[in-house]
Amino acid sequence: MSNLTISVDAALLRAARIKAVQQGTSVNQVCRQAIAAFAGEGDVAQAEAQARDFWAHAEQLQLGPRPGPMLRRDDLYAELLAERSPGGSRETAVGGGRARRRPGR
Repeated sequence: MSNLTISVDAALLRAARIKAVQQGTSVNQVCRQAIAAFAGEGDVAQAEAQARDFWAHAEQLQLGPRPGPMLRRDDLYAELLAERSPGGSRETAVGGGRARRRPGR
């Protein structure tokens, strides 16, 4: 780790030390965090934390394959067109009814 010497007004440093003690940290740590954020390292750490949170949440949702036949994109598109056309039939649009809607849709 490298050392850095800076000049700061005495009253400002005193106020920073008081606030750091109140927050359970040090002026040195506050400066390290500020330099890391300025250099962009804070963005990386924040992005990594957000990614960890996302994956933890995704695992709780237990996403994965659903029971039943997999629906093909062409079948879903044909179904959508049939629903939007007047008098259209979903069964004829998707090959005689072989596609099946998933529950909740």
